[in-house]
Amino acid sequence: MRKTRLERSLQSETEDWLRQGKQLRDFFGVATVEINGKRYLASEETQRVLNKEVVNVR
Repeated sequence: MRKTRLERSLQSETEDWLRQGKQLRDFFGVATVEINGKRYLASEETQRVLNKEVVNVR
């Protein structure tokens, strides 16, 4: 199955956080996001964008 642009972006952001050695518990505004059964790390800014997309879809 091909990944969506959103999934690729979240994967990239997750990998960046992990590469920098940052852990979820150490940073305010970073949370896990689950899409299609996969978990990603997302910054506060990414979460805002995701929330806007969900609202706009409705």
